[in-house]
Amino acid sequence: MKKSTILYIVLGGASLALSGALIPWAISGEQKATTEIALHEASVVPNPNVRGEYLVGEEFESEGLFLDIGGREVAFSDCELSYDFSSGGEKVVTASFEEENDHYEGYYRVTVYAIRHLDIRDKTLTLKSDGTFDASRLIVWAELATPAHEFPRPAEFPNPEDTVAVLSPSQYVFEVKETSEYGFYEASVTAGGAKSSWNHAVPSPDRPEVSSAERILHLENGSGTSDKLTLYCQNSTANFSPWQGEGSNEVTGTYVLESNGNKKQFKFRYRIDGWTSSFLSSEYGEGLVDKQGYEGDGDAMSVEVDGLVFYSRGAAWHVAVLAM
Repeated sequence: MKKSTILYIVLGGASLALSGALIPWAISGEQKATTEIALHEASVVPNPNVRGEYLVGEEFESEGLFLDIGGREVAFSDCELSYDFSSGGEKVVTASFEEENDHYEGYYRVTVYAIRHLDIRDKTLTLKSDGTFDASRLIVWAELATPAHEFPRPAEFPNPEDTVAVLSPSQYVFEVKETSEYGFYEASVTAGGAKSSWNHAVPSPDRPEVSSAERILHLENGSGTSDKLTLYCQNSTANFSPWQGEGSNEVTGTYVLESNGNKKQFKFRYRIDGWTSSFLSSEYGEGLVDKQGYEGDGDAMSVEVDGLVFYSRGAAWHVAVLAM
């Protein structure tokens, strides 16, 4: 036998012996790694006073819940919680607790509801001295996707199959921001994936009262002066519902002319029958004449007052007067 062959056999035997010695060490290392953290399922201590129903997007409330770990109770507040309330349906909150080499997990099941529609029953807001709004009088109803059992219901919807619930301030987000129109704000309530917005006007002695900033029309000055004319649409026999061209509708309000630092008011009256418009403010005999049409634009409106001419294109006055 050649020396080289003998050398290969010796080296091969040494390698085999070394591998055999390492195998038990590797196995024992794997066993040590797998037993380093032991996983245990823990039960959740029942508490009938803890919430079992939530709205989409709400934060889970852990107070009053405990994990039973071998007869010892650990509060959920001392556990790591994981859950997903981004959509409606049956959800599971996982509570995890680690102690030395033991990992405990408990599961708490809840129902999460999406909101189809928000109905703000009372939109009363009060402007406080610090410039913020008091929204404590808001009454917020929510139409849920399915009937709930824990949420309070309005007296008008007492049956278990009703899907209307009354929300508390902690269950919705109220926001308010100024609009481009002085004294007008856009208020909103957001909850359960739904949002409802409305305009809020702060009464002012310098401005005729209107229900929305959309009812205010700033006319263009066609005379090349710095004088301003603003129309405030205050009443509509169609309640400012978007005009559909059926029947008739009469709108009244107030023009305010700002000239040479002074303000002067004139009455406004308009009527539409089907799609036929009639500007009738001149009938008040106050010296103001409004009509349809301006410099070849038949859809525009124009106003003559105190020797001045003002106008508005159709796209603008349609919004203020006809809500369309």
